[in-house]
Amino acid sequence: MPDWRTYISDHLAGLLKVEPEREHEITSELAQQLEQTYCEAMAGGASEHEAERRAKAQFRDWAGLAWEINEIGRAHV
Repeated sequence: MPDWRTYISDHLAGLLKVEPEREHEITSELAQQLEQTYCEAMAGGASEHEAERRAKAQFRDWAGLAWEINEIGRAHV
């Protein structure tokens, strides 16, 4: 099974205005979502490669996602 936390951390390196605790929560939530999609695909008969592709396809615009998270963080400061 892929290391979703590392995958997400690598792709959300642009988080600037988020406290470390909140960043950990965000990473955990997103990793759980990717893992769930991956497991559902595997349970449905997909190959590991296909299951990973399906999970990763959920988030295509990482820069946009980081921007949105930063904006939300700024609004709460």
